[in-house]
Amino acid sequence: MPNPYTLEDVGAVGGGGAIVKGYLAQISRAKDLSNALGILSHGGQPTGGAVLVSQAVLGQAHYLYAGDVVTNIIVAVTTAASGTNPTAIKLGLWNSLSTPVCLGVTASLEADARWTTVGWKVNALTAPITIATSGVYYPCYWSNGAFGSTPLQLALSSNNVAGTAGAIGSAPAAYTALKTSATTMVATDTGTYSAVAAVPLMHIS
Repeated sequence: MPNPYTLEDVGAVGGGGAIVKGYLAQISRAKDLSNALGILSHGGQPTGGAVLVSQAVLGQAHYLYAGDVVTNIIVAVTTAASGTNPTAIKLGLWNSLSTPVCLGVTASLEADARWTTVGWKVNALTAPITIATSGVYYPCYWSNGAFGSTPLQLALSSNNVAGTAGAIGSAPAAYTALKTSATTMVATDTGTYSAVAAVPLMHIS
């Protein structure tokens, strides 16, 4: 989605024009870089890693535009897993309605070898999702159980700090659990928001 303000729009702005112009140039370059990398929405820079809560649908807020097509949810493994597989691992996309709804999911990936090596993991939804209405959406990671020997750890967003998961005022939360004690995750599931400390960094493509 192009920025509504072009560099020409601010060219005649007074003393701060050069600063605003430079800022918009950086935004434009960041968007161009994401496009070049095949990323529709960038979740930030990865930091650290954590073992994530089982049976919690863990979501990071992204803003998507009507007409965007979501095909993949991308996460980064920082500590490779080993041992007996968990019962299930899925990723998905949820909306931000007052009662959030799951719009689509990946296949169950608990037995996939991707979790046994570190690095970026591109996880395809079972079908692409075309966004109907611009707004906040949550790419999500969910697991039921844990690996038997070495627990899987995923990179966190640099903005994900314990205690900051709640919403600011009535706004959607930047990081949230959309459902807890979930033994499955399928399209059309509904949930309830709850605060959570650790949510993985997620990109959307």
